[in-house]
Amino acid sequence: MQQIRLCGLGGQGIVMAGAILAQAAFYDKKSVSLSSGYGSQVRGGITRSDLIFSEAFIDFPMVTEIDLLIAMLQEALQESLPLLKGNGMIVVDDSLVKVDPSSPANYRSIPATEIAIRELNNEMAANIVLLSAANAVGQLVREDSLQKAIRTLVPPPLVDLNLKAMQLGLKQVERDGGKRIQMQ
Repeated sequence: MQQIRLCGLGGQGIVMAGAILAQAAFYDKKSVSLSSGYGSQVRGGITRSDLIFSEAFIDFPMVTEIDLLIAMLQEALQESLPLLKGNGMIVVDDSLVKVDPSSPANYRSIPATEIAIRELNNEMAANIVLLSAANAVGQLVREDSLQKAIRTLVPPPLVDLNLKAMQLGLKQVERDGGKRIQMQ
């Protein structure tokens, strides 16, 4: 069983990224639980998307110990850290989140927002750049399943942009694995 949390700021596409990842896991024939939460603001509050993947039936659908934490907001990262497993992995958008190098956690740092702006001229694609990179690092779902989920859930005018963002996240991890902040 894998427990994953995506967290960030309302308007960054955290809920959409969580739905895409859940759909991709479904395509991989995994049992999936997805829940999302956000502040009362339409945009600007802390938001999260929690997922559980399992080969077997999921008997408790809430995240209790995070295996992989994907963060696009410092405050959301700090709020989620108490649930991180001792051997859990954190993947952050280092354009937006700074990591405490003294932490014992395993970190990967990806400049997702910087890449989305530089390569796609659209910072709203940073969620998919980071999701794709985190998927490559955590080996959560197959690449073709992630592509299929993007095609299924993203509005048609934005599919190509999101598929390009996905490829950029993969390339970043292939190039350097994401900058390692601290590994145990």
